[in-house]
Amino acid sequence: MKNNANTRTVTGRVRDARRIWCVHINRRPLKATRAGGALFAYRVTFEFEADGRTYICKKSSGFLPCSPLPGDPVTVKYNEHRPEKCRISFK
Repeated sequence: MKNNANTRTVTGRVRDARRIWCVHINRRPLKATRAGGALFAYRVTFEFEADGRTYICKKSSGFLPCSPLPGDPVTVKYNEHRPEKCRISFK
């Protein structure tokens, strides 16, 4: 989605996140965590309000070091004429 005059930004909340796959990046010679430097992509269910209505959407996240938790804030950009057309980024 490109930013234009119809693009709005609001803060939404994560409802659920499920890991869908991972990529391993060996950043250090020693494993500091159990995941050992792996980054994971998640299928995130989130909600946000636009024009007095609550929308619930599902999007895939980029690679993240840990799972978003329910209640975590997300930045939602959406088209004011079609709020179901949206994208998210994590704060």
